[in-house]
Amino acid sequence: MDKTIRRVFNENRKINWISVAWMLLSLTFIASGILKGISIKGFALTVREFLNLLGLESIQSHSFLIAVLICIFETLIGLVGFIRKLRPILCMIYPIVMLFFTIITYINLTDIYGGIESCGCFGEIIHLNPMETFVKNLLLLGISLGLLIANKRYLSCRGVEG
Repeated sequence: MDKTIRRVFNENRKINWISVAWMLLSLTFIASGILKGISIKGFALTVREFLNLLGLESIQSHSFLIAVLICIFETLIGLVGFIRKLRPILCMIYPIVMLFFTIITYINLTDIYGGIESCGCFGEIIHLNPMETFVKNLLLLGISLGLLIANKRYLSCRGVEG
């Protein structure tokens, strides 16, 4: 734990915002995956509602499997965020995932029939309305894009193409 705290603060005792951003995103994905998994049946119903909203009724019968895969995926990418050597890969994955979730929540937010009341982002533990979910996703998308830009600069300074 001491190493993690030292990474958050640089040698001048100033906050290393990139480390804070990594921890924030990683912990958010871990919490989201685990909290959804606690009430997987409830999350599967939310997935079914989103599939209906997106016009994907044909795969609604697979909503439980999709819910399980989402939980596993989010937890894994959250855990991988703490492995420094794999972060360059996550710099590409985090923005794509957040863009996907942001688009879905925008569709839900602007649905003329009222959309889905709670996104299920954090399972049954924390309920967010569509506007709160959209703002949260925009914020996390911005952070993930910031990490992508910071990673590109880091790689270009080291002479690595990427």
